[in-house]
Amino acid sequence: MRIVRAGWLFLEALIAIYFAKSILFFLPFKKIRMLIHRFSNREDLKNFDVLEGKRVSAAVLRARRFVLWKRSYCLVNALALHWMLTRRGIQSSIHLGVSKKDSELTAHAWIESDGTPLIGAELKSQFTLIASLK
Repeated sequence: MRIVRAGWLFLEALIAIYFAKSILFFLPFKKIRMLIHRFSNREDLKNFDVLEGKRVSAAVLRARRFVLWKRSYCLVNALALHWMLTRRGIQSSIHLGVSKKDSELTAHAWIESDGTPLIGAELKSQFTLIASLK
């Protein structure tokens, strides 16, 4: 039963990644930001469940290796995980940061729930936080 549940979770993560990539491709960021706010602004969201959060984030990390494009970007992964956690009633925040090295501007996204880093947070010290989407 556990293997079947993990399989469904993997499939959900894969679909979430493709969905996130699609909306990033087709919609302007302002519209995406409004969708995140509307989707996440629910009264029934609860505090972070560590076990469930780690299980869901592991599924996203596993599924991102099976996408058709070259690599799965941090914002795509963060959006997918945020959507999956919100579906489970768990609050999370997407954080966006920028860094400038040798006149090259780079951006990064990571996701946290109740201050617990889930995906991408290992690089957050290299970036200046510019926005948090809840």
